[in-house]
Amino acid sequence: MTQIKLQNFDLDYFLKHHWQQQPCVIKQALPDFVDPIDEHDLAGLASEPDIDSRIVSRQRAKQENQQGEQWQVSHGPIEDFASSCQGDWTLLVQAVDQHIPDTLPLVSLFNFLPYWRIDDLMVSYSVANGGVGPHLDQYDVFIIQGKGKRRWQVGDQGNYQDIFPHPQLRQISGFKPQIDEVLEPGDIIYIPPGFPHNGVALEECLNYSIGFRAPNQNELLSNLSDAVQESEQFKQRYSDANIPSRQHPSLVLNSEIQSLKQLMIAMIESPQSDQLLLQSLSQTTAVEPMDAVDHYTEQQIIEAFQQGHSFLRMSEAKALFQEQQSSDNFIFYIQGQQFCVPMIAKESLLQLFAVDEFNDLNTIKNQADLEFAKIFTILINAGYWYLAE
Repeated sequence: MTQIKLQNFDLDYFLKHHWQQQPCVIKQALPDFVDPIDEHDLAGLASEPDIDSRIVSRQRAKQENQQGEQWQVSHGPIEDFASSCQGDWTLLVQAVDQHIPDTLPLVSLFNFLPYWRIDDLMVSYSVANGGVGPHLDQYDVFIIQGKGKRRWQVGDQGNYQDIFPHPQLRQISGFKPQIDEVLEPGDIIYIPPGFPHNGVALEECLNYSIGFRAPNQNELLSNLSDAVQESEQFKQRYSDANIPSRQHPSLVLNSEIQSLKQLMIAMIESPQSDQLLLQSLSQTTAVEPMDAVDHYTEQQIIEAFQQGHSFLRMSEAKALFQEQQSSDNFIFYIQGQQFCVPMIAKESLLQLFAVDEFNDLNTIKNQADLEFAKIFTILINAGYWYLAE
């Protein structure tokens, strides 16, 4: 699996002036870009029942006495492409990185941002004039231009009126572009949340969108609540010794409301809550890891390394760990599962987590390598890594 790097890109400047602040275009960030998939691969995924896909099409009036344009949305699995692909159309497929390993390096381009913020890779194929119309997103996105050309217009944040040309398609009214650029293969556009944008294909083209999730308060509390219930922790009950009498039983005293809030605050501020928050953050929207075809032993893993074999990471194997940890054990989380291993294996594990393809352990030299081989065997048998063919 070929690793690629961003070119013509000043990371420090981007993080200081653009991330979550202003959109930008990075010309030739990936010179000589080669598409890792094509539209036929994308259509194959869209026909699968367990893959989120849709076709957005627009048919414009052909005669002067006809008005406007008609939008249609077809959700996968797509069985009849001919009937769905009418007019100016776009095929969009979510979480392509979970199904086609060759696309993983595109996601890894942005590993300067934390794993827990990364959502998935959405790939779209459009015919000329295809697009989904002007709209807003509530997440950060980097869009890599594959083959073909697409014109992008991006406006400033503001209050825009929602319009629904189709019940399943939210667009906005017109905006004044502050960016108006034609992207060619290898160009990238970054769009922060809340900035209106519209991309229109100038010819048949492929686009790769890496989205970054940002949970709101409701989602954070809901996910943490789910993790708390599964953990069966936090059993401390509310108590009200010396409760004051009141004139009416319906009355809730301000002091009681504050006591209930403090009970919840104590839960959120506890070390156990830190662990459960990490657990919930590691649980992405990804599909469950595949069951390992073979059950490997530690010796087989060691021999595979010694023979020069590589291991590939499943896209959902984005490990998270907390900054402060005890000196005895290294704790990390993958898809809501906690792993607690000897600290001696930490450095090798960090190397493993940072790459899509791993083959660095050529021989067992010390106890640290043995501990790493032990936990890596567990991760492989759990379906998070697999032996490259």
